[in-house]
This record gives sequence, C-alpha cells and structure tokens, in this order.
Amino acid sequence: MKNLILYTCLVFSYFFYAQTNNIYEVDYVLQLDHEVLNKSLKTMKNQKVKHFIAKHADTFEEVQAKLIFNAKAAKYAVRKQLQNDFNQKSNFFEKHAGGKSTYYYDNEKKIAYYTSTLINKTNVVYEREWKILKESEEILGFRCYKAELILDQEGKMFVWFTNEIPYPYGPLRFNNLPGLILKAEVKNGLITYLATNIKTKRKNKPIIEETDHRFMSEEEYMKELKKNNPLFEGF
Repeated sequence: MKNLILYTCLVFSYFFYAQTNNIYEVDYVLQLDHEVLNKSLKTMKNQKVKHFIAKHADTFEEVQAKLIFNAKAAKYAVRKQLQNDFNQKSNFFEKHAGGKSTYYYDNEKKIAYYTSTLINKTNVVYEREWKILKESEEILGFRCYKAELILDQEGKMFVWFTNEIPYPYGPLRFNNLPGLILKAEVKNGLITYLATNIKTKRKNKPIIEETDHRFMSEEEYMKELKKNNPLFEGF
C-alpha cells in the first residue's frame, strides 16, 4: 500500500511538472473544532462576544471553497462565488472562508491580493512570511510540512504544504511557501481549511483576467476605510 501511495505521488509530481499549462483545482472544506471553541468560551470575559460566537457556532455549516491554478497564477473563492450564485442562504462562516472576495496569486509577478467588498474596484495587496517547522503529516497521500505564520495578530496560525506540488498557492491568504498548501489552522486551531480533492482540467485559459481595478497595500486600504467610514476608526 505504501509503495502504491509513493508511486502515485511520484507520478502526480511529474504530472505537475510536465503539464504546466494545464489548470488544476483543489477543493477545500472549512471545519469548526467545537472542542477548541468550548474551551475558548469558558475563559471568554466579554459576554456579548461570547453569546455572539456561541450563537453562530450552533448554526455552523461546512463551507466549501475552491482553488484554481496553473503555473502562472491561482484564484481562490468560496465555491458559490465562483459559480456566480449570490442567492443562496448566507452562512456566517463563509466570511472566514473568504466571503464574497476572490483571492489571487500572480506567480509571475510574485504578488498576492484580494478583491475588496468594501471599496469598489479595488484589489488589496498583502504579504505573508512563514517559519517552516520540523513537523510533517500526510494529506491526500502527500508528505506535507508544517509552517507558522510570522507576526500574526489573530492567534497561532499554521499551514501544511507539500513540495511534491511545487507551486506557492493555498486557500484564502495562505500562500508564498515552496509548495501547495493542503491544510491550514487559524485562531489557535478553532477553524481548519482542509483540502479534500485535487483534479486537473484540460482547458487552458487565463486564471487572472484583465480588470480596471486599482491596487493598494493593506495599510493604504485601512487608511481609506477609516477616512470614509467612521466604523473603522478604532481598527
């Protein structure tokens, strides 16, 4: 069985190297760890926040998202956003999966950004720095290595990436590592993004299409939000 898995991974890795013009898709599912949630709620002092989180946790539904990529670029979004279906039932946890924004990584320009839902026709550029750790685990038959996000302000954030698929992509804002990210844990393990399937599409079309959107850094973006909306003054 182990030899079969190893053979499959080797073939798959070669396939990625050889077919750089193909488009690939990765399905992710957003999961909530209720055990971590219950521990957090026990020590939470703000009763309003506690009640708000508990209320939404009780109505949690799995969120599905998709990463589409080739050698040049990647695009990630909640699946119904990719399907242009905005009439389905709203799910609070969709915001954690990306909400209505689309996330891009231009591998030729080495730039990561997402579309703003608050300022029209704006792409927000961001950067991520990682510390690669010694731990590893197997996901979908691939050996994945653990990495920690440096200077994150929302608690411990870890991802697992495989250099057997040598592209710096992943779900949401997780990218810029020497391999595809198949798993991510945020908010001290409360929420997990887990890859459930990888497949290839024969059609070759641009991942990033030309738009008239302007680009700005996260710092510039927050300044403009605060300037135009008093609700953001405290951020």
